Amino acid sequence: MKALYRLIAGSFLIVSATQAEELRTLPKYGPNAARMYLNREYLQKNAAPDFWALIPYYVHQQTGSACSIASATMILNAIRAPSELSSSMDLLTQDSVLRLTENPAWSKAVGKKGGGVTLDQLGAYFTQALEKLKLKNWKVEILHADSTPQFQKRLSEILKLNESSDRSFVLINYLQGELTGDPEGLIGHLAPVGAYDSKASKVLILDPDRQYYEPYWSPEASLIRAMNTTDKVSGKTRGLLWIHFSPSLSEK
Repeated sequence: MKALYRLIAGSFLIVSATQAEELRTLPKYGPNAARMYLNREYLQKNAAPDFWALIPYYVHQQTGSACSIASATMILNAIRAPSELSSSMDLLTQDSVLRLTENPAWSKAVGKKGGGVTLDQLGAYFTQALEKLKLKNWKVEILHADSTPQFQKRLSEILKLNESSDRSFVLINYLQGELTGDPEGLIGHLAPVGAYDSKASKVLILDPDRQYYEPYWSPEASLIRAMNTTDKVSGKTRGLLWIHFSPSLSEK
């Protein structure tokens, strides 16, 4: 259960005593989030390459607005995982990625008083991090959500491709409370996709808001609704970053 005063994107959300008591009686997760702890079958019976690439680097966002840098750090470490690691090579941390990119706008946005970043901003920042780490031939595609069958089809295609290899990752931008059922969580959020069960049409989300959540499965249709919401800063719908290795890209 969340505290009476919760820091969200740099601001405190204050609730009344009555509202606080109502929150205490709510279940931890709503109907659109099923705990991975109680739903292990898919991971036990399938290769789930993204899950195993990401889970060693699953971290908690270091401030209330740092879901972007936490998610990016997890994926960047997973991208580097197949490389031969020397004893002198540090694993990436949220702070080291920020130092590496030397991007004051990103650092400010994820700080204690930051307001977070938009999907398009994160696409640019992630691309910058890939360049600084000299991770060549990786492509970052931005896809904004909508309610059309075409978007639903494209999302399913990307999730299936993503699930087939650990050389592809999906980072989603969604309204957190739409999935968790928490009325305090009706804010924009970012998290990596850990796995996709296409038969059951459900997605495993490695939520970096680890003070309150653990990995949870959500229905694909619910995820679409959570992504097809408007970011007030950008004026655009939320959506996803698809980060994938493309050997055909010419090396710089």
